[in-house]
Formats: sequence, structure tokens, C-alpha cells
Amino acid sequence: LAGATSLSDCKKRMIHDSLSASTAWAAAGYDWSSFICQFVPASTAELKGALAAWDADASAAAVTYNPVATWAVTAVTSFYELLRDLSTFEEDLSAWDTSGVTMMNSMLRNTGAFNQPLSFDIGRVESLSSMFNTAGAFNAPLEFDAGSVTSMGSMFNLAGVFNAPLSFSSTGSLTTTGSMFNCAGAFNQPLALDTSSVTYMAQMFREACASGSDFDQPLAFDVSSVAAMTSMFDGATSLSDCNKRADRKSTRLNSSPPSRSRMP
Repeated sequence: LAGATSLSDCKKRMIHDSLSASTAWAAAGYDWSSFICQFVPASTAELKGALAAWDADASAAAVTYNPVATWAVTAVTSFYELLRDLSTFEEDLSAWDTSGVTMMNSMLRNTGAFNQPLSFDIGRVESLSSMFNTAGAFNAPLEFDAGSVTSMGSMFNLAGVFNAPLSFSSTGSLTTTGSMFNCAGAFNQPLALDTSSVTYMAQMFREACASGSDFDQPLAFDVSSVAAMTSMFDGATSLSDCNKRADRKSTRLNSSPPSRSRMP
């Protein structure tokens, strides 16, 4: 292959993978193991197809697509149901550039094994609803700047093992947190959210599942815009009397008229 100057890095890697089993390849002075073929999906469907292939046979998919961390996903703007129902996939996605993604709803819904930290840029993401709904293994800390997010509804619904720290900054655009931790029985972490624009909190901490609820934290929510709190704490049997009182103060709708200044 001396003088084959038109060979791309990807083609060199493919040739290396094909010929390197022979000792003659190394004896000839070739080592193209450092070259990478980068998978560049053009659509959500193409990316989902590659992920499904990895879930079915990781070794075979690695030959076809190369390591998941090297995938260039910048052309994909929707991660809707991206990993949904994948039972074995657990690769690290933290190297992905997600700055153009606008939807992550149901992204990890009903995943069976995924439990990797996520450090995504979600600056343009509008919905995180059902992102970890019924995610059976996920229990990693999350730290998101969620300035564009309007919905976290059912985000951890039925995520039975999740109990990791959450750090959401800039949630002033958030309008719904309904069922956010519904049946997330293990969750018991401090929760700081800007809820000044939230209108719907129904069933947010509802625990109607057989596992019971561990949640016992005080809340300091701005509920000035909230119109619905139905069943917000139904079944949350672990709440202490003290935290019930603190949460009651936080979640009580402000129906009192503004105070009037006294006349001099």
C-alpha cells in the first residue's frame, strides 16, 4: 500500500481491522489502529438504528460503527425515544455534542441497563418529559442548565431505583412537573427548582406503587402560578410531620389579597 495517498483515515482503519490478524501486516510495518471511522448519522432514525444494533450485538456494531463515544451526532436535533426499550446498552454518551438538540422526551424510557452520567448541553431542549420513565437501572447524578425546558412531566415516573442528586439551573421556563416522581419510590434528594412559571404539579410525588415512597424532604417552591396540585403527595407515607408542614407552606396557593399600606 506504499504510495496509496488517497486512502482516507476510515479506509485505513477498515483495512487494518481486516489484515491485522496476520503477523505479516505488522512485519510489513503497518499499524493503522489509531485511525477512526466516525459514524455521522443524518437523522434520528439512523442514530436509533445504530443504537438498536449495538443493543443487539455490541461487538458486531463496534466493527460497523466504531466506539459510540466517537459518533458525530450534531445533525440530529431530536432525541425522542432515542434509547427507548434498549435492554443492554450502557455506553458512555458524555462526549456527544447535543447543543442542537431540542427534544429529549422519553429518551431513556424503559431502558434496562443504562446507568451512565449525563453531561449534556441541553440549552435548546424544550422537553424532558418521561426522559427516564420506567428506566430500570438509571441512578446517576444529573446536572443540567435547563433554561429552555418547559416540561419535566413524568420525567422519573416509575424509575424505581433512582436516588441520585439533581442540579437543575435556570428552570424559569418550566410549566409542568406533573407526575415527575410518580412511583419513583427510592427518590429522596433535596430538590431546588425555579417553579415560578409552573402551572401543573398534579401527582408530582404521588406514590401509589407497591414499593412505597422514601421521599422526605422540605420543599421551597414558588407556587404563584400553579393551578393544579391534585394527588401531589398521595401515598408519600415517609414524609415527616415537619416536612409536611414545610411543604404545606410551600405548596399553598397564595389567595390572600396584597397588604395595604397604612395611611400616615
